[in-house]
Amino acid sequence: DLGKWRELVAEASEARAALDSTATVAEFGPIVVRYNKVQSQVNLKYDSWQKELGNYFAAVLAERIHENFEKVSSAKTRLEGISLDGSSAATSDIVLGVTFLQEVTQQLPSWHKKTKELADSEKLLKRQRHAFRGDWVEASLVGGQLVQVEQLLAKRNRTMQEQVPLLQSRIVAEDKANAQRVVDLVEDWEHNKPLLGNITPDQAIETLTKFEFNMKKAQLDQENLIKAKDALGLDVGPSGTEISGCLAEASDLTEVWEAVSKPFNALVDLKDTPWATAVMRK
Repeated sequence: DLGKWRELVAEASEARAALDSTATVAEFGPIVVRYNKVQSQVNLKYDSWQKELGNYFAAVLAERIHENFEKVSSAKTRLEGISLDGSSAATSDIVLGVTFLQEVTQQLPSWHKKTKELADSEKLLKRQRHAFRGDWVEASLVGGQLVQVEQLLAKRNRTMQEQVPLLQSRIVAEDKANAQRVVDLVEDWEHNKPLLGNITPDQAIETLTKFEFNMKKAQLDQENLIKAKDALGLDVGPSGTEISGCLAEASDLTEVWEAVSKPFNALVDLKDTPWATAVMRK
């Protein structure tokens, strides 16, 4: 938590300032004690602790700056590659593009807050004259990338608003096609899920793996379409649970077949053992 780190570093700085203002002479009647040399040693030790604390804080801050810079830069790259041309872009690209625009719009307030925290933390270290590493990435670079993200987002949103009717028709058509794919997938599952003993466990697990892959893809497509419809002002409607039910059943069957595979493989090995090499138990 950068906020707690800033509080800790600020408190250490205030405590160090208090040491500077501490008197170095104490009088007990006729006795005068001068402890300026001891005070000097204490100050040196405290300076060492404060420097070590600053180094730890700088290491944490550098990691946070790098993480946020990569995250914002990645969003900028994706925004640059988004195509929302309703007449030429692939429907899958439109769905992903509209969905990503909505995600970035929702994340912007959080990104602004984190960028301000990074800048405030860096300013605190600069005020304390911290010696930054040669490969230090300035927090201002994250802010610069975020400004570019906002500009790209505004541009892409304008493009989307200009083509809303066309994009809506493409999304509605894709939604119907995806609904039919889900129906076909569920029917295929009901007819071909591995329940009988006429196949080996390895064959059953391979079949289940293929089904799970197709189901997860269909579920992801369904979720993206819901987000895209919401972003374009279309009626989202109730979300189907057929795929979720099939996925749960496939997961349970996979566990069963994996449990069966061990004794099955043991029996296959026993079957392949020549009778002459068998060792009889007494």
